[in-house]
Formats: sequence, structure tokens, C-alpha cells
Amino acid sequence: MIYANTIFAFLFSALFFLQGTDGFSTLQQPLSLGRSNRRVGSISSFQRELSTITTTAGTVFHRHNANQKCDISKLRVKEEGEESEAAGAAEAMAKKVVGRKKRLTMGYQLASVTYAAAALISLISWGGVTSSSLYYVLGGGPVTAAVILYILKGAAIHDRLGSDTYKRLNLAVIAFALVQLAIPTDTLGLSLGLALKVPGFLSLVNGIKGYGYGCLGWDKSKEMTAVLVDFKEGVQSTLKGMTVIKAKSVGYIIGALIMGSMSLIKSKELATLLFFPSETDKPATALMIFTKLSKMARLGVVATIMYTLKDASDRDRLSGTTFVQLNFLAAAAFSSIAFYLLPTWGTGASSIGQVVLVSGIAVMSFLKGMANSVAKKE
Repeated sequence: MIYANTIFAFLFSALFFLQGTDGFSTLQQPLSLGRSNRRVGSISSFQRELSTITTTAGTVFHRHNANQKCDISKLRVKEEGEESEAAGAAEAMAKKVVGRKKRLTMGYQLASVTYAAAALISLISWGGVTSSSLYYVLGGGPVTAAVILYILKGAAIHDRLGSDTYKRLNLAVIAFALVQLAIPTDTLGLSLGLALKVPGFLSLVNGIKGYGYGCLGWDKSKEMTAVLVDFKEGVQSTLKGMTVIKAKSVGYIIGALIMGSMSLIKSKELATLLFFPSETDKPATALMIFTKLSKMARLGVVATIMYTLKDASDRDRLSGTTFVQLNFLAAAAFSSIAFYLLPTWGTGASSIGQVVLVSGIAVMSFLKGMANSVAKKE
């Protein structure tokens, strides 16, 4: 009985306890349903808001994407435009460079041909081949200038005008041309006058252009002050190079010193003739001035050739085509000088020494030119 009452009490207590829960209370069931309905409504509202936010965010994202694509497209178009402009500018500059190079090479060629013609006219005016005429045309004269201009033409074609060698040769051409243009031609006649002035003018113009392109580049990208700086550095380098004497370059430095000294002597004689003339030299005639100026310029050109060869010898570069040509040119110049001095042979020890020394330099230059020419072919 007690056991049955205990079981009954337990069941009654459990029923009483479970009556307050949603699952078993019939009284609370409507309330439970009400809360469920509100929760479902709340979830539906939340879903609608989330959908709205998602849609808005999607719209904003798509708009941002579209704007970003538009900006990228504009940037790409701008970059392509800039690249196109740069390519157009580069193409235009390339055409200018081609035109400049073509005009300069043609200018060098024309000046070279006119100097060769001037040499022929000079030989005819001298009455043929004599010691004096050979000395004039080969000893730093029109033939020498013609060959130098031919060498410069090759340097322009191969973009080597920036080298110190070709800058030096361009300066030699400029100086030679200036002297020729300054020489009075009143007593020379029309043909000889033109033989001096026309090639002188052409070589002056193209020498200046060649030296300028060598300093500034074909595109002239450097400032004009670079020309003055380069000239100053070139003079300093030349003076410094004169103090460096190597055994293999002794012949060249001797030749450069002889020709340079003689050119300075002629300059002094010219200054004396113009400003402090003696009684026998009054008045200074055009022919006298022509002779002094001509020798000064020609000896200066030969001195430049010899220093250029000395510099190349110091650097073991005599096998280059330019230096082979300059060696043969130096041999021709010194041979013509030796031939010119030959009539003085026996008049004194100094005259004999001059002939021997000049002849020795001519032979040395010729042999070095031959040796390097053969080595180059091998």
C-alpha cells in the first residue's frame, strides 16, 4: 500500500513539474504558439532586411566595379597614348639622326673630293711634280686634308665621332680650313683662289658639325656647354699626353714635336711680318702672308697626325684601320718634306741631320703602317 502510494505521489509530482513547460502544458500552448509566430515574423523581417542590404551592397559593389573598370580603362588609354607619343617622338628623332648622319657623311665626302681637286689644280699651277709642289700637296696640304676627311666620313658612318681621335682630327680640319679662308688670294687667280676657299668652307662647316655631334651626340641630347667642357678636357689631355713618353712611341713624339715647333716658328714669323716688319719686308705682300700661313697650317696638321699616332701607340691601337691610314699619310707627309729639304743636303751638318731625321720618321711610319696592315688581314 505504501509502495503504491509512493509511486502515485511520484507520478503526480512529475505531472505537476512538467505542466509549466511548453511541451506538456495545455494552458501555455497558445502562448507558446504566439511566441513562435512572433519569432517566425521576426525571422522573415530579418531576411527581408538582409535581402535589401545584400541587394544594395551588390548594387554598390557592381557600381564600384564598373567605376574601377572605367578608371583602369582610362588609365590604360592614357598610358597607351603616352607610349604612342613616346614611340612617335623616338621615331621622329631616329629619322632626324639618319638625316643628320647622311648630310654629314655627304659633306665630308664633298669636302674630300674638292680637296683632291684642289691638289690637282695646285700641281698643274706648279708646272707638274716638283719638290715644292709635292711638299705643298702632301706635307699637310690638300691631299692630307682629303684623306683626313675621308677617314672622318668612315667615323661618321660607324658612329665613332665621339672618340678623342676623331674629335682631334675634326679640330685639325677646322683649324686648317680657318687658315685657308684667311689666306689672301689676290695674286693667285680665280682657279687657285677657288681651290682654296671652296674646300676650306666645306671642311669648316662639316668639321664643326662633326665635332659638335661628337660632343653632343647625334640627338644633341647634351647641353651646348658640353662642347666647351670637352674642348678644355681635350687640351688638358693632350698636354698631359705629351709628357708620357714610351719607347714604342718615341718616333711619333719626335715627329709631333718637330712639326709642332716648326708650326709655332711660322706663326712667330707671320706675327713679325704683320706687326714688326723689317725694312725689306715692307710692305708685307699677299704672297708672303700666304706662304707663312700655308706652312703654319700644313705643319700643324702633320703634328696632329703624329700626336694621334703617338696616342694610339701608347694604347696599342695601331692595328686599327684609321691608324694604318694615318701611318701611311704620315709617311707621305714626311717623305715630301725630306724631298723638299734634299737640295740643302751638304750645305751644313744641320741640313743633313734634318733630312736624315725626317726620312727616318717617314720610313718608320711606312713600316708600321705596313706591319699593322698585314697583321690586320691575317
